[in-house]
Amino acid sequence: SNKSSGDSSDQRQQYSILGPTERSGSKRLFLFSKRALSEGAPEPPICTLDPSPDPLTMPTLSDMPTPPPAVPSESKATPLRMALEVYERQFMLDMAKGRTYADGADLRLAACRKCVSEQAVIAYALRAAVSNLADHRAGASRERSEFRSEFMDAESSHYMLFKKFEARLSWSGESVEGERESGTQSTIGPTSGIKSDSLGNIPLHPSLVSAARSAGRVMESLLDAVPLERERAWAGKCQSARERLATSFQELDSAFASALGTSVSWNDEVQGDLNCEEAIKSLFAEVEEVGVRIRNAQAER
Repeated sequence: SNKSSGDSSDQRQQYSILGPTERSGSKRLFLFSKRALSEGAPEPPICTLDPSPDPLTMPTLSDMPTPPPAVPSESKATPLRMALEVYERQFMLDMAKGRTYADGADLRLAACRKCVSEQAVIAYALRAAVSNLADHRAGASRERSEFRSEFMDAESSHYMLFKKFEARLSWSGESVEGERESGTQSTIGPTSGIKSDSLGNIPLHPSLVSAARSAGRVMESLLDAVPLERERAWAGKCQSARERLATSFQELDSAFASALGTSVSWNDEVQGDLNCEEAIKSLFAEVEEVGVRIRNAQAER
């Protein structure tokens, strides 16, 4: 256990917070268990480091070897000789305790190195998981933007369709002829394009008009052939379904925003992970500097 403190720099070079995989330039492959990461999963077992720094077994005075028997010419016991024997046994006991402490320091230093290395692996795994989540988040954000754009376009189209629905059913050719006879001009607005394609302005085929007259009915436009009440009931159901769809979209969008989080919160999480990595590096430096210095001082003594 006798080691000089001058070897600390060489020993520090032999240990690194990076494992053999990272030192060789390779990358780790992390496998994550969905079952172990689920909310109802049991707590993982306590990690036991190897070597485990068990409590030190300190030697006692009875463990010390007895001094060799005195030669016949010096067999006479004197107070000075007895004191020297007691001092020698006590000195041997203190030296044995010192060696035990030094050996224990080696074990604890190895355990600290292993602990910090495991923490570094956890930090690397966390970085890999966050990087994977960042890719999924970017893809989810892109899909959300595309879906929102398509939904808003469809919503705008449906809104204009429902807004013009009643006008398409109720606009008649008589009002158009009345405008022509009175010389009034139509106002250009949201319904200005309805006159041309409203049901009342789409004439039926002459054969259908003749067949209707033969049956005693008056049918001149497509409006006369459409069951208005049934169409209005159908439009009411569609409007209710549209409102439910809009509510579902708002709930989905809110849940999506809550799951993705804001850029500020995401950056805060990433910065917190980086701070943890820096803390692990600081712990490793403390182990290699303070721990090694204490261990070498004990060995030197």
